[in-house]
Amino acid sequence: MKWLNREINLCQRCNLSCPNCNRGLGEWREHWHEHPDDMTPEQVADFVNQARAAKAAGKIGIKRLKVVGGEPLVAKHFKEIYHLLVAAVDEGVIAKLKISTNCVEDIPEWAKGHPKVTWAKSPVRKKFHTPI
Repeated sequence: MKWLNREINLCQRCNLSCPNCNRGLGEWREHWHEHPDDMTPEQVADFVNQARAAKAAGKIGIKRLKVVGGEPLVAKHFKEIYHLLVAAVDEGVIAKLKISTNCVEDIPEWAKGHPKVTWAKSPVRKKFHTPI
């Protein structure tokens, strides 16, 4: 079986507007209302089902799934999606879950403490990561 690292973008919105954003989110902040493109729980469930089928067939396993945005904590359905992904981790469909955040929002209490879920924080004060 081939083990892969994958990344999903939950939304294209962020609570900062950093000039060095590699996703260009600050450049079109005023147009977010025109692009309600947050991932839905159904889309994430579809991804998990495809990963489950691929693993069951002995083809592909998800070694690490990285959840990004924009800022994942501002995604409309973050709580529901988080629970879907944690269930997939508990089932063994995904080996590890990593959630990248910019540290502006606090990590919710209900999302803390799972041994196979890590939170990658990129501090706002990091060199060249200056919000506007």
